[in-house]
Order: sequence, then C-alpha cells, then structure tokens
Amino acid sequence: MAEVWDVIESFFDTCVRSKQPFAPIIETLSSSPYGLRKGVFPILLAAVLRSRLMVTSIWHDRSPISTIDGHTLQKIVENPAGYSIEIGYWSPVLDCLWQVLMGRFDEYIQDIERNKQLLSRIRSGMTRWLQGLPAFCRFTSQISNQANEFRDMIRKAQTEPSKAIFDTLPRVLELNEQSNVDEIATIIDRLMQEISNAYYDLQRRLDVFVANEFGYSGLTQDGLITLKSWISGVHSDNGTQISEFKFSSTLTQNVVNILLDTSENDGSFWNQMAEAVLGVTLKDWNDNSETRFYDELRKARDEVERDVKELTEEDKAVLFAIHLPDDEPREFRFRSSDLSQHGQRLLQNFKSTMEIAGRPLSVDERRKIALAFLVHVMGEELDD
Repeated sequence: MAEVWDVIESFFDTCVRSKQPFAPIIETLSSSPYGLRKGVFPILLAAVLRSRLMVTSIWHDRSPISTIDGHTLQKIVENPAGYSIEIGYWSPVLDCLWQVLMGRFDEYIQDIERNKQLLSRIRSGMTRWLQGLPAFCRFTSQISNQANEFRDMIRKAQTEPSKAIFDTLPRVLELNEQSNVDEIATIIDRLMQEISNAYYDLQRRLDVFVANEFGYSGLTQDGLITLKSWISGVHSDNGTQISEFKFSSTLTQNVVNILLDTSENDGSFWNQMAEAVLGVTLKDWNDNSETRFYDELRKARDEVERDVKELTEEDKAVLFAIHLPDDEPREFRFRSSDLSQHGQRLLQNFKSTMEIAGRPLSVDERRKIALAFLVHVMGEELDD
C-alpha cells in the first residue's frame, strides 16, 4: 500500500504547475504489478490529494470542474478520458491570503454551506457579497484596473476556484514572499470598498454634472438643490406657475414633475430621476446609462426653457380652464402645434368612435367622456 501511495504521490508531483491527463495513473494502478480494483481508486486518490486539494484544479476536456469531491473522482476513475489535473504550490503567503479571505467573506456564507469544502464555501461567500451590490457596482468599468481584476477573479472562482484564488488573485494583489496578513487585508479592503463605492461615486458625478451644466458650479454640489434652483429660476423669470404648463414630451414633463414633487432632503432623488428619464433605476445602470442620462437631461433642460418661453407668449400657447362642481378650477397651458397626418387620423378615429359607440349615451355623457379624455391627455385624471 505504501508503494501505491508513493506512485500516486509521484504522479501528483508531476502535476505541479503542469496540467496532466488522469488516464496514465489510472492505467498504471489497474495494471501489473499493482492490479488494483477500480472501486478503491477514488479513496486512494482522495487520501493522497487531500493535502493539496486547496490548490488543485481539474478539467473535463476544456471545462473546469468547480467542486472536487468523491463523486468527481469516481467519474474520473470510471472514464478517465478527457480528465486532466494541475496542482499549484502552497506557500506561507497563500496561507495569509486564505486567512484574510475567510475573515472578509465568512459573514456571507450561509449555515447550510458550512459543511461544504473550504473552496466551495469561500466561493459562495465572495459571490454573495458581489451579487449583493448594485448592478452598477458589478459591471461598471469606472473603477481601477486592479479593482476590475479583483471583481473578475470572483467571477472566475465560480468555475475554477483554486486557480482564481491561489494563482490569479496573488498576481492581482501583487503579492510577494514577504506579504503578510495586514498588508493583504489592507489591499483587499481597499478594493472591496472601491467596488462597493462605485454607486456613490456615480451619484457624486451626477451632482457635479448638473452643477456644471445648469450654471451653479461652485455654489453647491447637491444635484437636487441645483435642479430645484434652476427650475425655480425658470419659473420666477416668467412669472407664471410652472405647474400649470404641459410640456412637449413625456421626458420633459417627468423631469419637471419630479423636481416639483421632491423635497430637498429626499435621499432617493437620483433614483427617481433615473427612472423618470431612462426608465431604469440608478442601481441598475451601466456605463452607457450614465452617458444617455446626461444627454436626455440636457434635452429636457432645453425643452423646458423653450416651452416656458413659448407658453408665456399668447400667440404660441393654448390656454383653457376647467371648473367642475365641488372641485378647484384647473388651468392648462400647452404649446400650439399643427396636427400631423397620424394625429389627424387619430382625431378622426376618436370622432368616429364617439359617434358610433356613443349613440346610446346622452349628450352630457359624451361631453364628460371627451372632457375626461382631454384631462387624461394633459397628464391628470378626472374623478368619476
């Protein structure tokens, strides 16, 4: 048995930093002079491999096997073709690295996972930490190269945990033989913080953008206060309540509504504005979303300033008021516009529908329907 152990040990020695096929060792052990039954192979392989398991990677064809367990070894013994193995070096610095990783990600490992192999546990903990961050943090490229590589390592660990953690990660962290626990912890803490802070950095960039773009640079770095000051300036310059205006596009109307309805201490302002402008919450943005948001917000600003100017000129605005029983008067103002061909067809369809389907209705009912439709188009609703 000692000779068999040495044969397996020698095979694993050849696998250090060198990927080797499993078939030769299986063939050696099943042939003379050993002639072992294949039923004991998984036990022997597991026993000899145990001390090297942390730095062991196994592939089937080109696909890495994420969890190396008894079932994996049994499948290898039954059909070794296509299976290969590579073993890394274990060193004191890797031991320090492991201590730090367990210290940082242990809280993200669920109780049900604590009976699994160590690599499976830490893989689950790292993944759960990353998945718990906003999507923007998980996918943005607006972080340092080192932080981006650290994030990619976590993803790679899902399929090749040993190589990702003990081969790729030391290179990413630029570790050497003198690296100790404190040094490694400092680097990993910095990278984790940089990734998780990407979402807050995004909000700060939005604050700076509106301060520069809306003419309040140097006065405030609060985006909500900046935009409220801007919309207030548009309103006061023209002497008319901006809430009375109905703007040319849904985008512009949404932006104005958010600014009018949001209090200055609302911490969810940017999230609301992101949904209003792009239809996507801020946490789910990607880098392209940020660029699109800037373009759309500029467009909304230009439309607000243009519409307000034209809506205060009597010959360019349509103004009407509605006063219902038991209700406050409502006044609406919007830009006059010629009907396109599509608009003319839609108007004709509405008239035809009212004429045909509305025959059983009284004249007052039809008027009420037309009024409710008009108020709905203006962005409000009429109580029944």
